[in-house]
Amino acid sequence: MSGSVIVCHCSMCVKQAAGPLFYSDTVKEKDYHFSKTSEVYTYKSSHHAERGFCKKCGTFLFMRYNKNTNTHFNIELFEELDKSIVSEIHLKDKKECYSISR
Repeated sequence: MSGSVIVCHCSMCVKQAAGPLFYSDTVKEKDYHFSKTSEVYTYKSSHHAERGFCKKCGTFLFMRYNKNTNTHFNIELFEELDKSIVSEIHLKDKKECYSISR
């Protein structure tokens, strides 16, 4: 996984995090696995995506599109990555009370 960061300003992400969420670039479902799938809870958050959480602590893990199973992980789970914002999405929903520095 690269350190490329996508910043999402959609209403669901802002409600979840009280601000934008920072995601990894796309990871194909075949390119990852969870060692303890019983610890991962998925929630259908909209008609086009679901979100994954840790059942034990509630940490947000990922957002996955239903259509193509492309997954975007919570980038803060990977401390070892040298992170760099490459894009921002859903800018039409962005709140005026914050800004992202690059």
